[in-house]
Amino acid sequence: MVEYLRRNQAVVYDDVGFLESLFALDRQQIRVTGAGREASELLETTLTISVREKAVRAALRLMTLQRREKENDIEISKTGAGYKISVDIFSSAAKGENDRLLSLSLYLADAMQAERVKKGFLDDPARLCEAVMTALLEQ
Repeated sequence: MVEYLRRNQAVVYDDVGFLESLFALDRQQIRVTGAGREASELLETTLTISVREKAVRAALRLMTLQRREKENDIEISKTGAGYKISVDIFSSAAKGENDRLLSLSLYLADAMQAERVKKGFLDDPARLCEAVMTALLEQ
């Protein structure tokens, strides 16, 4: 599983020495250490298939959420009467001003609502863009 994450350039945080972070060509890279390879092989042979599949699904979900956070801007800030959440959807990871497809701000009553909106957005950013476009284009 660690090998799969490494190949797919997942952002993985490691406190036990299974991965090491490198910088090459002005880019952060993550490399699996010998201990990481051993742990991966052990998990591959000792975990049941259903547990292994759940772990892979969870890892893929985490990778997807991290990629969406990287590709889109989402910010929660406290206002006098509650919270403001600002969402910017870009057409490319470059995030240039000309790449912005949609910018949206919402005012919410509390932090819990703001976090729920953030989670809903990160679950499917395209759904928000599609819903706004559909609402604006319907006649």
